[in-house]
Amino acid sequence: MLADYNAVMADMDVFFRLAVLLAVFMAVLYLVVRGFIGRVHVSHGLILAGIALMATLFGLSAHVMSYDEAFTAAITDLPLDQIVPATIGGVYPPAYYVVIRVMRSLLGDSEFVLRLWSALCAGTAVVFVYQIGCRYLDRRRALRAGYVAALLPGLLAFGQTARMYSMLAALVLIAFWAALNDRWLLFVGAAGLAIYTHNYGWLYLLAMTPFWITKPRGRVAAAAVVCLCLPWLVGGLLRQLAHVDHGFWITPITFWRLFEPALMLGTGYNAPPLVTLGLLAVFLFLTGAGLWSIHPAHVTGLHEALSQRKLPRWARRRATLWSILVVPILLAAIVSIVFRPVYLSRGFIPGVYLLPICWVMWLAHRPVWIKVGAAVALTVAVVYVVYPASAVLDIRDLVAEADIQPDDQVYYVEIASLITLEYYVPEADHYLFPYTVDPSQTFADETRSILGLRSVDYDDLPEPEGRRLLVVCETPFTTLEQQAEIDRLVGEPGMRRIAQIGDRSRNFVVYEDTIPGRG
Repeated sequence: MLADYNAVMADMDVFFRLAVLLAVFMAVLYLVVRGFIGRVHVSHGLILAGIALMATLFGLSAHVMSYDEAFTAAITDLPLDQIVPATIGGVYPPAYYVVIRVMRSLLGDSEFVLRLWSALCAGTAVVFVYQIGCRYLDRRRALRAGYVAALLPGLLAFGQTARMYSMLAALVLIAFWAALNDRWLLFVGAAGLAIYTHNYGWLYLLAMTPFWITKPRGRVAAAAVVCLCLPWLVGGLLRQLAHVDHGFWITPITFWRLFEPALMLGTGYNAPPLVTLGLLAVFLFLTGAGLWSIHPAHVTGLHEALSQRKLPRWARRRATLWSILVVPILLAAIVSIVFRPVYLSRGFIPGVYLLPICWVMWLAHRPVWIKVGAAVALTVAVVYVVYPASAVLDIRDLVAEADIQPDDQVYYVEIASLITLEYYVPEADHYLFPYTVDPSQTFADETRSILGLRSVDYDDLPEPEGRRLLVVCETPFTTLEQQAEIDRLVGEPGMRRIAQIGDRSRNFVVYEDTIPGRG
């Protein structure tokens, strides 16, 4: 019965997408109109959530699945009871994958469904940006910060991506708001789920120390979070760290990489170099100026409070905002230097959602021309995300050009192209070269086994039912072992190139082995 349901949902996918888009559009239009005519009170948070949803849903199915998204599809195709064991051999906790698995069971397997949860989390995150902003700014300015967060380029891009980063941001911001308002039970739930969503959740729990350490209930709540997440710490995270040592993202930390979160999330990596550097400078200046924009009377009051060994509530709020933005970055950098390079810019999305609050803090009392300049900078950044400056490689074109059929046997030299193509051609017979190290993945043998990844030498392949195809993907991370195997196979007699697609960083080529019986 479940298979029949999924088949119906696959046929209804286009109508489902249109229905969701239409429903959100009508809801936003209704809220805006009713708010303007003043007949009912409309929550600013709901309007912001609607705007964020419209912005993310606009391009939810427009771009091809990335390797990371294809991995999400692969792991959420497993039964629920196999997802946790599979994630232990990977690099992330299981909560996000469990949610996507449930959504796929209910709504189908399309790219739109896989990305829908990220869009919903992005909308939720923007609501809490506004709610948090109300504790630092007046409501009108907090609303402006929410608008910026809803349209900030990198956040917009990750709201359209089938990965856990938007979910992490929503949970961290909920936990932050709960700490601001002494909602400690909500804090425990949100912070605990954040840790089960991304291992950087531990960094954000530490970053919120200025709040929970100063209150007895806060300390109890933090202890409860640790107890709640202790099973994952012992049974998951420590096991992951034992084998995560050769991924392409495991690179030495440098001074300039500390600024990568603003660079990536401010521009989505789509803007040209000069525009990127200019936007980075604007973002960093506005952030620093906002964090330092404390009224002189506050500074005097802080000095007097510290002399009496008391910390005012406004000072705790400001210190926590500082901490959320800075502490996770510094802690990840320290761990990368002392223990193992694990500095992942995408994990700092929760702090980036709070940047607009800092920007509005400083811009609130600036001349109009400065405000206009900041608005122009944001507009330029958004344009380069919605309309990328460089073309995006579409793996679907490669599948269509090679005309890969369900009975074809497809052999890969690296795992990233296997995971991606397997999503678009799941019926084909996929095999992987048994390399020693591949920087594009860090799966343990347990995860590879659960995912059904079959590693075999090309010469030992079984006889195919259809064509035998070789997929080669050369990237900056291709190892000498993989390159040697590529050169050997491509040089075999009878290898005929049938499809190719590439960009500046990747080059996909599909060959057909025209000699029957090889292997």
